[in-house]
Amino acid sequence: MPRPLRSSDDQIRWTWMAPSVLKGWPLRWPLQSICRAQAAAQQSDFRIRADAALVLGASVFPHRPCQELQARLDHALQLWRHQCVPVVMVSGGGSGLQDEMMVMTRYLLSCGLPGRCILPCAPGDNTFQSLCSLADLQARYAMRRFLVVSSGYHAARITWIARYLNLDVRVSSPSSSPETLNQATLRRQQLREFIALLAIQLNVAVRSGIARAVGRRPAVAEDLMDLARAPATDRQTMG
Repeated sequence: MPRPLRSSDDQIRWTWMAPSVLKGWPLRWPLQSICRAQAAAQQSDFRIRADAALVLGASVFPHRPCQELQARLDHALQLWRHQCVPVVMVSGGGSGLQDEMMVMTRYLLSCGLPGRCILPCAPGDNTFQSLCSLADLQARYAMRRFLVVSSGYHAARITWIARYLNLDVRVSSPSSSPETLNQATLRRQQLREFIALLAIQLNVAVRSGIARAVGRRPAVAEDLMDLARAPATDRQTMG
């Protein structure tokens, strides 16, 4: 049985994946950011209030979500039951022939969430698309503040994207989930998030520098389109 993390201090340790070649600050900052954002997201505060919770999708099976996605959905249900949000949004793409949003919706209904409290947020094949769809719904429904529910290791990238899309977002994650309790899996996911976040930041920095060099205003929204090509950390495979 995998050994669970003992405390939030364990969850913000990053030196295990930072050999001497990675100790420079440009690489050290994303590592710290990912682990500290995870620890903060997993500190559930049911006193917070928002207009809606957005659950980011993951792999699904014909009649049920994978264990990691189920943990996210159960957390969203707790947010609703504690009256933190009046609405739960579901966002996802396809897992093979399965529609993630449909499986997520069926699960929430089976757990007692009324259909009127479930709102699809599409398209949502990746984090960037999901947050862009959230921005569209924000304008349509005059919403202002959101809780985004995902696995804790995903929190830094969600926060980074939301900031540049001018979304008022707080990431809220289950205090534990199959992937955060398995240290080998957690470290692998944190490393993938680190690569994705670093690639995004370098891409935006390079494009912004080129834009300034030619006298053009940097187009952050265009730069963020490359997030769709970032390493896929949104789809989990644990059953």
